[in-house]
Amino acid sequence: MERRTPMFYRTNDLFHSQRVHFLMEDIKPVLEETYGGEFDSQKALYLALVHDDAEIDPRLGDVQTYYKDRMTPEQKAELHAKEVRAIETVSARWPRTIGGFSYQELLYHALRKDCLEAQIVSYCDKVDAFCESLHEVFAGNSKFTGVVPDYILKIREFPIKYPALS
Repeated sequence: MERRTPMFYRTNDLFHSQRVHFLMEDIKPVLEETYGGEFDSQKALYLALVHDDAEIDPRLGDVQTYYKDRMTPEQKAELHAKEVRAIETVSARWPRTIGGFSYQELLYHALRKDCLEAQIVSYCDKVDAFCESLHEVFAGNSKFTGVVPDYILKIREFPIKYPALS
C-alpha cells in the first residue's frame, strides 16, 4: 500500500506541530472556561508540540490518516506495534521531561488519546491536516480531492468518538 500521497506543499513535523500548538493557544481560553480544572492547558500545549514525535523514528515515519483508515485490522495492529516501538526509541533519546511532563507519557497520550488534552490535540491535528489538504486542492493537486471529505467526516466524528468534546 502506498504510504504517501504526492504533495505540492509537503510540510514537516516541526511546522505541523507548531501549527497544532498555535491552534491550541487560540482555543485555550475557551477550553479553560468550558472544562475548568479538568483541562490542563500546559499539558495540552506541550502535547501539541510533541504529538507526532514518534514519526521521527525512521522505522515508522508518517503514515497518513487516509491510508490508516483503509488498513485491515491486522495492518492497524502492526502499525500500533510500530508506534509503540517508535515511542520507546524516541523517548529514550530525548530528555525525560518537557515542561515538567514525562515526555514518554505525552507520546503515549498522543497515541492512545486517553486524556482530554490528547483528544483536543488530536482534534487540532485533524483541523491542521484538513487545512493542509485544502491547500493542496486549491493549488491544483487533484490527489487530495478524496482526502478533504475524509477529514470533514473525521472532524464531525470527534464528539461521538470522544464524548467529553461534545
